[in-house]
Amino acid sequence: MSRNLTPEPVATGSAETRIGQLRWREYGGPREAAGERTLLFVHGLLTNSDVWGEVVQNLSQDFRCITLDIPLGSHTIPAREDAALTVAELAQAVNEAAEQLCPHGFTLIGSDTGGVVSQLAAVREPAGLKRLVLLSCDTEKNFLPLPLRYLQYVAYIPGTMQALRAALHLGWVRRLPIAFGRLVKRELDAAEWNSIITPLKDAGVRRDLAKVLKGISTKYTVQSARDLERFEHPTLFLWADTTKLFPIEYARRLASRMPDAHVVPVPESYAFSQLDQPEFVANALRKELDG
Repeated sequence: MSRNLTPEPVATGSAETRIGQLRWREYGGPREAAGERTLLFVHGLLTNSDVWGEVVQNLSQDFRCITLDIPLGSHTIPAREDAALTVAELAQAVNEAAEQLCPHGFTLIGSDTGGVVSQLAAVREPAGLKRLVLLSCDTEKNFLPLPLRYLQYVAYIPGTMQALRAALHLGWVRRLPIAFGRLVKRELDAAEWNSIITPLKDAGVRRDLAKVLKGISTKYTVQSARDLERFEHPTLFLWADTTKLFPIEYARRLASRMPDAHVVPVPESYAFSQLDQPEFVANALRKELDG
């Protein structure tokens, strides 16, 4: 097995939400694990819950961990054909899944575009939410980051998502700054790339990805930042300083305006620190939750 593909879960299933079914996998502690001891992980654009593999493997020794697959391009269950797939709708779907999967409370952990979804989910104050953790992600007017912003516009061109799938089979394309070049510092292996690319064979998945990209707008992140200024739950910005994508100054600026937030830098990592520094990420989460 690839070093970061997710270990064997203790349970799997799908949660029924307004946008369709969200696949989930559960690891570690009992369903009755209270509050912060249940961790709900939300991945980013063009990835799925496999990106949390090593982090979950580490933390599931002490915590109940649940990973969600949401329709961001590498998911395996397409959303309903008529579903609206703005990040706001994805956030509501995450909250609906959390209500079913985390009845005794949870900590919400999001990365990249999943960090935006997590911000929007958290400020709606879902029942049971105890804490928010944001890995490097879009904030305020930085959505999408400039090197990746073209994706919002090419999504309107028919056939672009199919072309994207073909292009991602080429190693030199994947390493470009406008692809994964500033998202992942280490080399992903074939199994990890297959986890990202193979779902795009499904026309429904490609349709979902195009919908999400077309719906991206800074109106969501600007509003969520305003709402986070009144968000009283403890919040950790676990941030790799990828200056070209998600500068750590953006995290510090937002955290400084929140009632109970702080920033922990992740060393030697690009934006997907759960892939580049899984042990550091797991240890930082454990320290935060056990502290």
